[in-house]
Amino acid sequence: MADVIVIGAGAAGLAAARELHDRGVEATVLDARDRVGGRAMTSYDLAPHPVELGAEFVHGENVATWSWIERFSLETVDDANQPVYFTYAEERLWNATDAARRPNTAAVGSIEARARREAERRGPDYSIADALGTWIDFWPQDPSDDDVRLLRNAFAELHAADLEDVGIAGILEATYAGDGDRTHCRLADGYSVSLGRAAQDLDVRFGAVVHSIAWQEDGVVVHAGDSHFESKHAIITLPLGVIQSGEVMFDPPLPAEKLAAIESLGAGNIGKIALRFREQFWEEDFSFLLTTLPTQLWWRPGEGHRGESPILTAFFGGRDADRFGKMPHD
Repeated sequence: MADVIVIGAGAAGLAAARELHDRGVEATVLDARDRVGGRAMTSYDLAPHPVELGAEFVHGENVATWSWIERFSLETVDDANQPVYFTYAEERLWNATDAARRPNTAAVGSIEARARREAERRGPDYSIADALGTWIDFWPQDPSDDDVRLLRNAFAELHAADLEDVGIAGILEATYAGDGDRTHCRLADGYSVSLGRAAQDLDVRFGAVVHSIAWQEDGVVVHAGDSHFESKHAIITLPLGVIQSGEVMFDPPLPAEKLAAIESLGAGNIGKIALRFREQFWEEDFSFLLTTLPTQLWWRPGEGHRGESPILTAFFGGRDADRFGKMPHD
């Protein structure tokens, strides 16, 4: 019997199990899937280099990911020091210089700063969409439909939600303070390999679909499929959506205040699509492309890798992610 059962082998579960292991505490990790990593998943079939289908970048030289990078001697790949951004609007492609000349381009990039100033007044909370209706000087000139679409897309891909779904107060919470320079760094071997190394020497049980957690006087019993696991303690790192779905039963039931907190939380929605082309048709220095289309943001997943394949990744959030997620998979 392990001292602790950790439910979930994503980054949070592995971090907890790793810390326990380092301190000499025996831990067993349970996961419903057949791999570690959770929302981090790397494809090694699309190209000679890794293509991330889940988590992709390491943003900032001070984020916690670097402790694992250093500990497990992982190599990193940096994007261009000054990534080149393109914009698709008004049925044409704008490079960064030309886009900057569009009167409303600066407004698209200033929405967070404007919302932050508004939030710091500590007045009643209301959505960013409602706030836009009161900012009569936000747009230098009357916005076109594409100006509005660019604004909505830039916000949705960054916040995993739409303007109507994020409050002014939420902007104050969405801070990267202390992360350091917002560089775009990738793990050279991919997140899947990296998290696999983090799982080395840990007791990880795959295919363990947890359906109930029963607390007793002397510990906890976790039922997963036809098996059960007993321990003194349990750490639950299940995704919020799984807990909210009620698929996992708690005995005794969770306290009312905890249930209320769980139900009041919302999870952002993000999607990615990786497309492989016969040949490269984009500029050599292209890094990112913001569009008025439902795909919102594009980038090159192979940028910085040797032997880069002609692959582009589309990244989208909010309602567009909902729409793509409801499409047939075949």
